[in-house]
Order: sequence, then structure tokens, then C-alpha cells
Amino acid sequence: GLIGIHTVTIVDGKTTSTFRKSRFSEVIQQPGIVLLDELSRASAQANNLLFPCLDFRRELSMEYCFDDPTPIPVHPDCVFIATANLGSQYTGTHKIDRALLDRFMTVRITTPASKHIEQSLLDTYDVDAVDIAAIVKIYDNIIKAHDQFKIDFKLSIRHLKFITEMVQDGFTIYDAFYTICNGMSNIQDTGLLKNILTLTE
Repeated sequence: GLIGIHTVTIVDGKTTSTFRKSRFSEVIQQPGIVLLDELSRASAQANNLLFPCLDFRRELSMEYCFDDPTPIPVHPDCVFIATANLGSQYTGTHKIDRALLDRFMTVRITTPASKHIEQSLLDTYDVDAVDIAAIVKIYDNIIKAHDQFKIDFKLSIRHLKFITEMVQDGFTIYDAFYTICNGMSNIQDTGLLKNILTLTE
């Protein structure tokens, strides 16, 4: 997929194979930013194709293009940025090859401060500022309870967005959290889950 695909057409009983170059092979020849999203989900074969794009060679091998196997040069002002979720909790991911990782400057993204999360939610959703503050406080307390091994789950920013959207749609804050947390938790005792959410008061 990084290079292109072979297409087979039949015209007047004659079979023809044509190689169609990928969008990736086109954009790397131009200045700009190429986002390699979820790099840890790519196959080893795909990652091997990226090596010469990211090192001193700055080219994409076209060995599978039988008509013209000439490598495609990467534009000097073409920059690659990759994202990856690392850790055993992410299924469908692969350990990133050290040689590939070394071709990037690694930046670890941490959870934003509560005040920034609040502002982001205020800018995105039609929810009262007091309710937004309460939502973020509950979120912070759930994260703290998880870090103290009191509960077996924690919420992500994505979950927080779901919850805020539910409140925007008319759910109470408690019901929105309960719905999401009940789906995330292995806690069978719903009374215990209610107590955990009450910890936020």
C-alpha cells in the first residue's frame, strides 16, 4: 500500500496488468508534513519500506513496480511525523523496531493539566463551565483511584469527551460517568461502582 497496487483489467479478452502508484509515493515528492499515524500497527514489511525514506538515502524503494523500479526521491523539505500507542494494553500493535525508532526524535506525550482539559472541553462542547469543572474533577479522581490501585480501570481523554458529549445531550454527569465506567470496569457490584463515583464529592 505504501508503494502502490497492481490492477488487472480485461479488454476484448486480453488481460493487462497495470501498476498504480500510491498517494504516499506522490506526497513524499513535495514539501510538507507526512503523518504516519499509529506506526506501531504497521507490519514489519511496511516498516522496512520506510527505512530508506527516513535515513540518509531519502528515497522510497519501488522494487514491486516491475515497469519502473527506479526509487522515488523524498523531497528535502518533506518531514515525517509518526504517532504510536506503546504498551501491552494496546492490541493489534507491534513492538517498534529499534532501528526504525532511532530514525525519529521521540516525544512522550503526557496527559494535559486539568485546566487545559477544562478549556478544551469548554471550547468544544455546549456545557456549562461549572459542569465542565465537575466533570474534570471526577475524571481526576478516577485517575487517582486507579493509580492508588483502588479500581481496575482508568479513563482516557477520549472517554472524557464521550462523557461531556453525553452531558451535552442531556445525561446527568453521574449517569454519563456511570455508563462509561460500568463498561470499562470488571467490578460486578454496581453499589461499589456507585461508591467510587461518589468519591468525587
